[in-house]
Amino acid sequence: MIGSPGYLSPEQARTGTGGGIGPASDVFSLGCVLAYAATGRRPFGTGTVAAIVFRTVHEEPDLDGIPPGLLALIRSCLAKDPAARPTAAGLGAALTDPRTGAPPAPADGWLPTGLPALIAERSARALDLPVPEPTLAVAPEPPAGPRPPRRRLLVLGSAAAVTGAGGLAAWISRGAADGNDGGDGSRTGRGPLPRHVIGVQTDLSGPHAAGGRAQQRGATLAAEVFNARRDRPFDLELKVVDDAGDRAKALAAAAAFAADRRVLAVAGLTTRAIADAVRPRYLEHSLPLLAVSISAAGRLPPPERRGYFELRIQDMLLIPAITQYLHTAGVKRLSVVEDLAGGEDTWEIVRQMRVNPGVSAVVTVHTVAADSDDFGPAAARITAGRADGMLYAGNSPARAARLARALADRGYEGLCAALGPVLEPEFLARAGRAAEGWIFGTAHADPARLTSVAAKAFTAAYRARWGAAEPDPYAAEMYDAVNFAAQGIRELATATPGRPSLLVRLREVRHDGVVRTLGFRKETGLLDERLGGVHTRRVENGRARFLGPYRDVEPPSPR
Repeated sequence: MIGSPGYLSPEQARTGTGGGIGPASDVFSLGCVLAYAATGRRPFGTGTVAAIVFRTVHEEPDLDGIPPGLLALIRSCLAKDPAARPTAAGLGAALTDPRTGAPPAPADGWLPTGLPALIAERSARALDLPVPEPTLAVAPEPPAGPRPPRRRLLVLGSAAAVTGAGGLAAWISRGAADGNDGGDGSRTGRGPLPRHVIGVQTDLSGPHAAGGRAQQRGATLAAEVFNARRDRPFDLELKVVDDAGDRAKALAAAAAFAADRRVLAVAGLTTRAIADAVRPRYLEHSLPLLAVSISAAGRLPPPERRGYFELRIQDMLLIPAITQYLHTAGVKRLSVVEDLAGGEDTWEIVRQMRVNPGVSAVVTVHTVAADSDDFGPAAARITAGRADGMLYAGNSPARAARLARALADRGYEGLCAALGPVLEPEFLARAGRAAEGWIFGTAHADPARLTSVAAKAFTAAYRARWGAAEPDPYAAEMYDAVNFAAQGIRELATATPGRPSLLVRLREVRHDGVVRTLGFRKETGLLDERLGGVHTRRVENGRARFLGPYRDVEPPSPR
């Protein structure tokens, strides 16, 4: 991004819109200058770079105090849509001498002596700012001979961030005085740093493209932040492959990664089916596979978990988020709707609620056949039984929506809950108003709602990097996954780490990430739920509001 925050246009701040930047961008910048000249304040305020850029893209300017004769003109210059701004010719016509109706006559020498030279000098210096090299290109084999110097990356993030907080740090201000940095990202006296590759396999063009793009964005930011740190022992490169959510393409992607010996680990994936398809191929080549949004490892025998790392909590371990909420809400009669279409997921939920319900309530189970779409009888029994809490034991967003509507039609007013797999756009769309108030236990966090320094720094950097109002679901988890793999490579303490040694090392890694601490339990080979990762959400006004880590959720008033 080239430009001065607070004066650059929204299209300059957004990523991937370079082809759309033209004269209208200069008009926007002129509007910022005019607003400052008229009021003494920047129209988009002050603060961190990330905050200023976010306001430029998403919020209206502060134009209080601008003289009425200039207000409409400056407001039009600051339109978010470039097409809505006046042209240079239009501005010339507007800025006329009211006495003569003509533009002011050019005045030679009106600038103070020496100012033009100073402007030219500073402009040249600004244009010489370092910019990041592309990270996501599938890089060819490096040519023989010395590697060209890398340029340093200026990261838009919180200056208050610290190095230990997910790597988002004020590293730009560090290291210049220690004599170790050569100014090009390498270290003087050591030569070029080793370069290690992490693969990203995800769906970028298929049915789960939104989730895949979030993973890609999180991985990209992680690599860029890592490579900007002066204390890094190696450079990190991403190799991204789009499997389009298709089994054949996923297998081809796994074969390509397995054949590329530079790739030390692969992260991503969007569905259980794809994970089941590619996992044996990666295991065959001792290539660690990191999944950030899938819950399937609990069903695998231990030998198949050896090379497979699920960096999210298993679905069944989300139940405490629900039972704690129901318990603190004072639920006394809990109905569990056993949706047999959910298969093993349903069986496990019902089993746990019968053996260890976690609530001080009488639990009643109502079964709905797998081949039936009629949830009316179950809803009627729940209402007649005066249940004040209901848990949907299933995994279908569409079927959960039918249950929600059936309960609403019968006037049910108790609490409703389900596990994270149900909380998809399909559930919210199909259930409509009937979804209001539903409680969910989920495995992904909302970093914008967390209070840690790491989460705040990640959110600011993500907004600035991608022009997003909020980080996308599982973007922060993917950011942590890449850094988790990088920490494993770092702990091997060798310039040429191997896949088998990394596969073993990752089981021992404890990584303090943006949204949780990542580490695995030795006895199960599964992610350690004691380190966090279980969250609560509640549907409010048609959206799933993040309430926080489930242990921190404020108890609702007893019903």
